[in-house]
Amino acid sequence: MIKNIIFDFNGTMIFDNSIQKKAWLEIIHNKTGRNITEEEFSLHVAGKTNSDTFKYYLPKYLSDTQIKSLSAKKESIYQKLCLQDQTHFKLVKGLSDFLDWCISNDISLNIATASEMNNVKFFFKHLNLAKWFDINSVSFNDGMTPGKPAPDIFIRGMNKIGADPRETMIIEDSKSGILAARNAEVGKVVQICEKNTSIHLLGADQLISDYVDLLMLMS
Repeated sequence: MIKNIIFDFNGTMIFDNSIQKKAWLEIIHNKTGRNITEEEFSLHVAGKTNSDTFKYYLPKYLSDTQIKSLSAKKESIYQKLCLQDQTHFKLVKGLSDFLDWCISNDISLNIATASEMNNVKFFFKHLNLAKWFDINSVSFNDGMTPGKPAPDIFIRGMNKIGADPRETMIIEDSKSGILAARNAEVGKVVQICEKNTSIHLLGADQLISDYVDLLMLMS
């Protein structure tokens, strides 16, 4: 029985892949002159920490200070693009009702994201997430936690709400995230992706395109 749900954020609670791609393309192109292919985005950006992505595109040694500076620039670009794109910078269809239902049915909720705290605060401010989540419990990229497919960020997210992995569902959108969820040995892994882009990834128990159907299945 599922008693806890852990959400990845980007691409899961908001369909922001197009915004993320624009932000990453701008900063990577400025630094290297390279573009980002769809395959590279899937393997080296989606679900990864900023540090992991920068180390892939800029393989020379980067100090912690340099990575922090690059990350700040990238997130500044990303946040600006979010506020300019209200089509994508909003909660996925049916999510608000689904979260309300979870709260009413005593299902514990948390977020485990590769985003840094600066972005977490941005999301809470503009998407009213405090209605359902405690920002102090969010498992985020603190610069010390291994990135996905390591399960650490999900394990920490479960620990913060006292969740038993066997009674936990993780909702993810990326290959590395689904593998991380499986590595966390949770009871169920749900993959979400936008309609017309659905490819059922190995390791996911169920594929959804929004939260309307998920609410019908669980209620």
